[in-house]
Amino acid sequence: MAIYKDYAISGVWFLDNVKDPQQVSHVLLHRVSKHNAILKGEKTEKNKVVELLLSKVIYTLKWNYREGRWKWGAQLEYEMQDEEAILKTRSEGDPTCQLENLMNMNILFAASSKSV
Repeated sequence: MAIYKDYAISGVWFLDNVKDPQQVSHVLLHRVSKHNAILKGEKTEKNKVVELLLSKVIYTLKWNYREGRWKWGAQLEYEMQDEEAILKTRSEGDPTCQLENLMNMNILFAASSKSV
């Protein structure tokens, strides 16, 4: 049975370019169509993602280089630590911090802004 997904994330921006799940500032958030098509992503603040998680299902995306397409990753959730929401994934029932495995958008956009 297919799991319904409202959104997917493919990339993460970190505060001060520190690759730490506790330092996530934004994600690249994609709407998912009713046919599971992944639509264009938008840079979205972490707090907006937390708000969406109250009523929507969000999964991470992994790029499959061999097949040249996105694959579904783990379901996204959050937990509160010291009044701060920390985004996490759920893999095989256990909460984990696998967001650092997503594209680091700080590096991607820093590289694209340099002159060639």
